[in-house]
Order: sequence, then C-alpha cells, then structure tokens
Amino acid sequence: MYCIPKGLVVGIHTGFKFSKDTFFLAQYSFIELDYEQMNKYKIKILDEISKEELNNLVYTLYCSPYIKKNFKQKLEELLKALNS
Repeated sequence: MYCIPKGLVVGIHTGFKFSKDTFFLAQYSFIELDYEQMNKYKIKILDEISKEELNNLVYTLYCSPYIKKNFKQKLEELLKALNS
C-alpha cells in the first residue's frame, strides 16, 4: 500500500494535493482494459505528479506480492525509465 497524506503537494504545475489521505492498494490498482472500455471513462487530468513521488509510488507497487507478473514487468520498465 502507498499513502499520499492529505495536503502534500504532489502536482508540479498547479500544486495539486489531495484533500484526504489517499491510499493506493496494489491488489486494486491495475486492471486490463481495451481502448473502447477506456473511452467510457471521462478522465480529467488535473496536474502532473512529481517524478520523485511517481517513482516512490511505482516502486511500492512493484514490490507488492499482489502485482501480477505482466504488470510487474511493465512497472520494472517504468522504474528503469524514471531512474535513467
């Protein structure tokens, strides 16, 4: 599990911060969707997360025993890119 405490500025453009403590549970963080399924969601990007916070989040999820092998490989590639 990864926690971003309320009030911690994680956004690099607008200073976005969560109004409540926010938790990312590895076993519920990943699902596979096709393009049509994704288009059903109305996504609004509020800001961009800092590289450091993203790295910490991804690493925490990567270390979880709940992450499936195919997602673990993708997270490993993302970690390499973030830390190169």
